[in-house]
This record gives sequence, C-alpha cells and structure tokens, in this order.
Amino acid sequence: VILLTGEEKKIDFMLPPAGGLSGKVFNKSGDPVQYVSVSAYNNSETYYGYTDQFGEYLISDLSGVEYHVSVQDFNYHHQWYDHKSSADLADPVPLVEGSNVPNINFDLIPITDNMEMPELLPKEFALKQNYPNPFNPSTIIAFDLPMEALVSVKIFNVLGQAVATLVDETLPSGRYLKQWNASSVGSGIYFYTIRAGSYVRTKKMLLVK
Repeated sequence: VILLTGEEKKIDFMLPPAGGLSGKVFNKSGDPVQYVSVSAYNNSETYYGYTDQFGEYLISDLSGVEYHVSVQDFNYHHQWYDHKSSADLADPVPLVEGSNVPNINFDLIPITDNMEMPELLPKEFALKQNYPNPFNPSTIIAFDLPMEALVSVKIFNVLGQAVATLVDETLPSGRYLKQWNASSVGSGIYFYTIRAGSYVRTKKMLLVK
C-alpha cells in the first residue's frame, strides 16, 4: 500500500511463478552423497542447493527459462571433482514457470589431470544460509572466498557467547562447506559469523531438538 496525497493507493505486482529442480547425487558405488553443493546457473544468475543425509537436493525459486546444472563436492580438502550426470545435462534444463523438474541425478567421478575443469571459482565473498534450517543436530554452513584470506567462522548463542569455532585459518579461494554438530548445546536460536579480511557477515539459524 502506498500513500499518495493522503489517499491509499493499492498497487499489485504480478510476479511469474517460480520453478525448481530436484534430484539425488550418487558416488561411483551408487550410494547417495550427503552435503555436496548443486548449482543451477545461466548467464544472469546462479542458485545453490545442498544434498541432505539421503543425497537429495532441491533448488527452488528459479524464475528463468533454462539452467545449466552441476555438482561440486567440497568434502575433500581443496580437491575439485568433475561431475557427470546419469541424465544428459550437456544442454541446459528447460524450466516451465511454476513447475518442478525432478530426477536431475548425478554420479560423481573424481577428476584426473586430463579432465577439463569447469569455471566455478567464486567472484565475491559470500556467506550462505545454513542447510537444513531448522536442524537437529547437524547443519551445513557454506561460504565463498574469491581470494586467499585469513578466515574465522564462529557460532554464537543469543547472549553473544561463542559456542563453537568451525574455521580459524588461512584458506585459498574456493567454495567451502563446514558441518556443525550441535548435539552438545540446547535448542534455540544461534548466529554464525564469518570474518575473511574486511568481509564480515552474520546469519541466524534455529536448532530444534
């Protein structure tokens, strides 16, 4: 509602319905892989999702007409992986407004020296929303580094007390996932803060036991 010269004027904005992509990620043995990043991207935007304990992911709120989809496994220290899908993803996935495209599944294959690497290094610092959220007892916190930096990632309670330190070291550029197991603390709201050079961000999460 916008007030103009003392009168109420209602302006409706029509937004196109968003779509989504979902599927599973498997390793070479056919087992589901948890806590890896799945990205859907085109020329103007990139969206991320993360696999849960069953290897399942969902990327929602996609408003474009088509997206390339790729997977990045960050569970191995500073190693990149080439990801080949069990479906043919050589072409972008078409997306109908408001619909969800299921069964976009992937099989992870370790990279070798003669494989061509995708250009997936981040261009800016970013702290992602933890997943899952709410959670019990573990959750994943993801962050991006466009350059090498001294990084600190800490968890705080509502009193401002630090309850966990996930990272406290110099890291090279890349995309990172860190798991926090909150089994030793009680239910409630917690905050996680990243400090990387001059970049500082804080986000909120909810632990429900």
